[in-house]
Amino acid sequence: MDYYSLAQELLKERNSRPRISRDRTIAHLLKGETAILDFLEEHGGRAYPKDLSDELVVSTARVAVLLKTLEKDGYITRVHDNRDSRLTTVQIADKGREFIKRRREELLRYMSDILSTLGEEDAKEYVRLQKKLNFAVNDRPTK
Repeated sequence: MDYYSLAQELLKERNSRPRISRDRTIAHLLKGETAILDFLEEHGGRAYPKDLSDELVVSTARVAVLLKTLEKDGYITRVHDNRDSRLTTVQIADKGREFIKRRREELLRYMSDILSTLGEEDAKEYVRLQKKLNFAVNDRPTK
């Protein structure tokens, strides 16, 4: 199998499609402040800013800006670490939990609509292949 040619075909297909608002909808739901709140909610409600930077693959400076906005809006609080007073942890507030719950529902409804256009068999196959690709990209040993 010529995987290189297949990759070229895939890239050509992706580049031939104009960016549509739906793509921006998904991107908006998965980045920035929303990504921080989602991470906090999925990881016990608190984290160190450095952990957020590492997980989201953004600079600590970018995380600091995002945290400042989230704190100002009442979505998070900052708490001094009990073990090391030089460190601060970020904790999701009730308002942040409510916000992320609404965003997740919005994303799930949106993705459900998209998957329904594929039909049951193709939707299941797409999810299976996406899981396989995620493993290939993220979990396989580096060379």
